[in-house]
Amino acid sequence: MSEYIERIKRAVITTTSPDGSVKAKLDRTGVSVVLAPTAMNRHNEKTLAEQITKAVTAGRQGAGQAKNMILERTRGDRPDPDPELRKKWRDLDQATEGLVCTARCGQVEATRTGTGKTEVRLRPRTVGYLDPDQLADQVNEAIATTDREFIERVLDLRMSTFLGTGGRS
Repeated sequence: MSEYIERIKRAVITTTSPDGSVKAKLDRTGVSVVLAPTAMNRHNEKTLAEQITKAVTAGRQGAGQAKNMILERTRGDRPDPDPELRKKWRDLDQATEGLVCTARCGQVEATRTGTGKTEVRLRPRTVGYLDPDQLADQVNEAIATTDREFIERVLDLRMSTFLGTGGRS
């Protein structure tokens, strides 16, 4: 299992929004969004938020695929875990997909749903008020806050699923 963890730590996923105005990088430290210098000229709040959402969500989906590929390669021909343990992992996966975490930073609100989607919304008059670097900083902080909350809630779910406790105190 340590080989799996080492490979996950080294994984880096980089995605670009459909129009090229947003780049998202996901690695073991989290999500980092960079906006093209022209992004603010080409978009309003709604369309820019859509491009950010698409780039980050594609990155999360890519990270999930990478995790599964790494698991397959490192697991090899080892036998499946016992049925009771397998059921607990399925229950945990299902509960994790139902988690919703929302955070706001400045002009940005981010909502993370399960492991695969992060939706970003921008307050009115954000475009033209902030420069691309300022907006990217706020996006990154809002996403990081949702990720921290998500991880805390997943840890609570793991404690209750595998140890039968009510979560961390």
